[in-house]
Amino acid sequence: MTRPYPDKKNTLSLLTGWQAHAEAIDKMMTGIQSSIGLDIDGPMCNTVWTLFNAYTQTLAVEVGDFGGWLEWHQAENEMGAKGIATGYDGNHAVKTLDDLCRLIEESRKRAAP
Repeated sequence: MTRPYPDKKNTLSLLTGWQAHAEAIDKMMTGIQSSIGLDIDGPMCNTVWTLFNAYTQTLAVEVGDFGGWLEWHQAENEMGAKGIATGYDGNHAVKTLDDLCRLIEESRKRAAP
């Protein structure tokens, strides 16, 4: 039995919130580092990013990301800034959340029994 996943509109809404949180964390960490010289590898930063990673993993389950695309998009593709070409059926640049959503939808299809 497969569980229902959000449709594309709702998936994009969830991804938009996720991306906004990542951008807010980046902005906050940059501000703290520049104002007080916080070590970006220190315990506070590690805790914040650990919590964000847990959010990412939870969201991946919610939207049916069976390919690890959320984590890849955030960590390696820098939320689309790199526009890395990837995909299941060819090389497609992943620049937008819509591109990411396409990969997640394909991962759902491939994981279905």
